[in-house]
Amino acid sequence: MKSIQFRLAARTDAAGKFKPDAPLEGNEDNMFVDCLLNDEKKGAFMGDDVVELSKTGCLMVVADGMGGMNAGEVASDIAIKTVERYFAPGKITESICHNTKSRISYLEEVVVAADAAIKADSRNNPEHEGMGSTIILAWLLDGEICLTWCGDSRAYLFRPGVGLRQVSKDHSYVQGLVDEGKISIDQAFDHPYGNIVTRSLGDPDKKAKPESNHFKVYKDDIFLLCSDGLSGVLRDRKTYKDGRRIDTENIEDIISENRQSMVECRDALFDAAQRNEWYDNVTVVLCEIIRGETAPDGDVELQNEYLPNDSVGNGKKSRRLKYILMVASLLILVGGGFFVKDYCRLKNEQKDRDFFEQCYDVNGYRSYLRQFKNGQYKSQAELFIEQFVKDSIEFINKQRIENDLEKKDESGSDSKNLKSTLDPKDKNSQKGTTDKVTDSVPEVKGQLSLSSTLTPVPEPEKNNAPNELQEKQNNPVTALTADNEQEAMSEFNRDPNKEKCVEYLIRFGGQNYDHTKNTVDWLKGYFAKRIRKCKTLNELSEIELEFEQIVSRIPAEIQKGFKIDKYSMDAQIRDMKKKLG
Repeated sequence: MKSIQFRLAARTDAAGKFKPDAPLEGNEDNMFVDCLLNDEKKGAFMGDDVVELSKTGCLMVVADGMGGMNAGEVASDIAIKTVERYFAPGKITESICHNTKSRISYLEEVVVAADAAIKADSRNNPEHEGMGSTIILAWLLDGEICLTWCGDSRAYLFRPGVGLRQVSKDHSYVQGLVDEGKISIDQAFDHPYGNIVTRSLGDPDKKAKPESNHFKVYKDDIFLLCSDGLSGVLRDRKTYKDGRRIDTENIEDIISENRQSMVECRDALFDAAQRNEWYDNVTVVLCEIIRGETAPDGDVELQNEYLPNDSVGNGKKSRRLKYILMVASLLILVGGGFFVKDYCRLKNEQKDRDFFEQCYDVNGYRSYLRQFKNGQYKSQAELFIEQFVKDSIEFINKQRIENDLEKKDESGSDSKNLKSTLDPKDKNSQKGTTDKVTDSVPEVKGQLSLSSTLTPVPEPEKNNAPNELQEKQNNPVTALTADNEQEAMSEFNRDPNKEKCVEYLIRFGGQNYDHTKNTVDWLKGYFAKRIRKCKTLNELSEIELEFEQIVSRIPAEIQKGFKIDKYSMDAQIRDMKKKLG
């Protein structure tokens, strides 16, 4: 094999989230590039310098922190520091570099370790709770790139004569819709749920599950790693609609026109992202193969398989062997089906019994509620929680009445209607009890506090809403008709709009953590998209006012727990004001 030479360029910037008074000026992205692993200089490279590939190769990493005020920049920093520790000088042994399987296995081990480190920091620092990060790592060695990722940060390969190909696969809600054939790739680019990731580092509900791929690289290939701050505003390539080209800048054309220098190419990508109204942090890592094998004719050579932990490697099984294994597996499944079914049932029952016995209070029942497989234990846990809520409301209202009666006796003031005011059946009477309920009920880690269940739903503001909102609120076509949370969420997903979104948060917010978070993210994405399309300052002011009024109708517990308030869109609004200036 010919020796390989390459050149690099990389940059990370707060970009669309720039805030001069925020940590790192609002940049939650992070990156790591080391062109010569195992040498004395950790993370060293110079833009456009031609480098000879060493026997341990070159590593490129991008991490995109998530969590906003909840320390997204801390999460991405922990992820990168974990990578640096695993790839410190002297750490990369011959056995790790031995083949594709060993390299990918090591990369996946790094991702799992970074996930554990972020979760440990969240447990030890309550102010960091809820933070997370995506990550993507690329290891160039032996004429191929081993790629491992978790989240929606992307990898692309550009080959002259072939064009641009995405060589990673987003872990996102929208990618799932594409896989199911519900939407096209072009529709995915503008989808309002585009910012919802389904896998990440730091997720309190599940262990990180990285995905991997590997492919050969050839002379003149250009490899790109980027955060969604770039891929979210620039399409991959030219887009056509009804046979006509949509005249927008795209990644493929920018790379093709700036191949003379990776630094110039990097800067051209940043400039294009800014012109296309970037709204997030942007990170770009570029690597061009200057010398190496000549590419074969045809498309980018890929394995066409995403490789899990237990099946990485470059061995190719024959079709005959695959058929034999499939038939053998089928026979085993049919022959032992009843035994496996009974065994799994008994095992699940034992697990549920163990979980149930560990629950000493309402926090325990709520923590294990998702893990119960057996209906019997799950029903008992739900009944316990329901009774706890009723008892808590009764106790707190009783205490409130007694305290107010004591104050009346001391002050001599008239309070004839005190008991009727505090009647739990009266919705208006419960206003003011929220703080005491919140203080009395502990918060369950990874979920909303139980106080979200106890907090009364505020009446929507009717007089302050714009005419458009009043019309939609009174229009049965746009209102949620379902009576339970699951049906309401399904109804919203079928035909999402902002009124349904707000109504869901008012009626069901907090009952299901994932659904509530997805709905809040949709609402933010909806307004972010409208802000980016503003043409005048008056129009922007109207959207800003509409957003504040929409948020004011959402229960305070949801605003606090899911970081949505009238300041949520400040960065986008400020940037658009500067642009419209």
